[in-house]
Amino acid sequence: MSLVGNLRDLSITNLMQVICAQRRRVRLNLSNGTEQGWVIFDNGEVIHAEVDGVHGEDAVLRLLDWDEGHFSTTDEVMFAHRTVKVPWDKLVTDALERLSELEIANEYIEPARKLSDREIEHDNFLENDMMLFLSQLEQTQSQIKEGKVRKPTAVLEVLVQMANKSLDFFDKTVHRRSGEASLRKELTRHVTRYSVARWLQTNDGRYSSKSANEILKRSESAERFQVFADLCLSIIGTMDSVFRVLVTCFNAKTTAKEINEACNLYLHDLNATISEIKV
Repeated sequence: MSLVGNLRDLSITNLMQVICAQRRRVRLNLSNGTEQGWVIFDNGEVIHAEVDGVHGEDAVLRLLDWDEGHFSTTDEVMFAHRTVKVPWDKLVTDALERLSELEIANEYIEPARKLSDREIEHDNFLENDMMLFLSQLEQTQSQIKEGKVRKPTAVLEVLVQMANKSLDFFDKTVHRRSGEASLRKELTRHVTRYSVARWLQTNDGRYSSKSANEILKRSESAERFQVFADLCLSIIGTMDSVFRVLVTCFNAKTTAKEINEACNLYLHDLNATISEIKV
């Protein structure tokens, strides 16, 4: 069965999730104006990607940044050699982290300039608060890392707790309307990439561990691992969205870069911890 549609209705990330779950050998054709790209899948994995002469993981990075365009699939698969050799979920996670770093560098961080005493004081307070908060998240994560929490349902509860704490931290730390608007934009983009996230959200914008576990329990046994991975990615992605906007609140470029690196290291470690959970 072929898929045809608009990227405004179904993001590339969600398309990859659907195709990988089907475990078919198929080619996903993508177009965005004059740009053309494609991704080849086989047995639940991405094995090749290309866009405007760029191949492999770099091509996936380019494609995941497309918010508009059209897609279609075909069973006619031809390519010279495999260019992607990492699991698809890690591929997407790494690509989104790289996009986050590029956006922060290109859009949010202003060129270095002399800061006022008030700006320096603001950065110092925010830096201390964020490092303390990351430490608190690491302590919560240790429940999973040390094996105290191993059941998938319990892991989801811990992740939801961490995501909600991140949203609460943002509300307490950022008082500027621009910051609130930026987070709404990031979360909207995140939900577009991971549609399962909208089923986890409550009326107050927080996440529900009960909803997450209900989705996992309703999944077929053959799809359980993939559903669990999607739920984890969507919840962790919320934390990433919060971190990305918090980084933009710094006035000093060097401090913003250091905090961004600390956040990315934490998220990388968290993803690695979750990947060891047996479903």
